Amino acid sequence: MIKKSLIKSFFNNADISLEKYGIIENEKITNKEYQSYINAFGPKLIQIGLLPTLILYSKPIENNIVKKHASSKKEADPNNVLKAILFTINKSELTLEKFIDNYKVASDFDKEQHVHNIVHACIALKLILRTYNLQNYE
Repeated sequence: MIKKSLIKSFFNNADISLEKYGIIENEKITNKEYQSYINAFGPKLIQIGLLPTLILYSKPIENNIVKKHASSKKEADPNNVLKAILFTINKSELTLEKFIDNYKVASDFDKEQHVHNIVHACIALKLILRTYNLQNYE
């Protein structure tokens, strides 16, 4: 169940995390792929589960099949999205390893709460991201 109050409580952290991890610079989205990564995180989480989604987003981009023709544009890294989500949930520097360790030892109810928190953090990031202007991409 979506809780508006929980999403609202994540807004401030979401805004800070977008700038902290390079998704937003000078009030503009650095790469429009970040918006896609954030939009896709929730559905991936529901489809394949929490741990596989975390692993998918934590892997570095190695060989993109399609290379961008403009090298001046920052390449979007899904790991930055994952860091922003974790920062949004817990403003302290919660690492992926700590989060997974907490998840593994948690009860079933707590595991469900972890998933709900991530979904709500994704929604908060998505809503905050919409407030920024997209740069012109050609």
